[in-house]
Amino acid sequence: MFWNYFSVGLDAKAAWSFHSLREEKPALASSRAANQFWYSAFSCTSGWFCCAQPLRVKVNLEVLAPGPRGEAAGWQPVKIPKGVRALVVLNLQSYAGGRNLWGPNTSEADEKKHGFKKPSYNDGLLEVVGLLSGWHAGLVMASKGGLLHAKRICQAAGVRAPYVRADGEPSHCYMQLDGEPWKQDI
Repeated sequence: MFWNYFSVGLDAKAAWSFHSLREEKPALASSRAANQFWYSAFSCTSGWFCCAQPLRVKVNLEVLAPGPRGEAAGWQPVKIPKGVRALVVLNLQSYAGGRNLWGPNTSEADEKKHGFKKPSYNDGLLEVVGLLSGWHAGLVMASKGGLLHAKRICQAAGVRAPYVRADGEPSHCYMQLDGEPWKQDI
């Protein structure tokens, strides 16, 4: 259960790296400027700007589609768009200090083409969005969701995103829940 958002991918990896630094060496994260510096440094070294595989190589996304009267219509697979490196599931339109990743408006074209509805805190739906790269994430964060938004993937009554390991070897992934990151064994 979460209040605002749940994410998996490179945003969570950068958040976990910063969180670990703050826990181990609090003097290095003692001011807002220092915190922004370290967060930026970890974002750069996490693979946001190059070298990281898209999330669709590692994650299968399944959503509980809402039926015509709001009832659940069953679990359905959803293809994660090419290039998405962080998957964010929003309950409220507030991420990373109040950023609206879904964006300010859902156009009539979006409603007709994708079936998107204007998000509301009490609509019973979760919004699923993707961040494509460090540049994309940085621009979305800087605009605070006003001009740019994350890649809209779907709206759903429920979400499952199991990690897939083709080689069967133990590994881990990075996740965060309302800004609290962790490293998850898979």
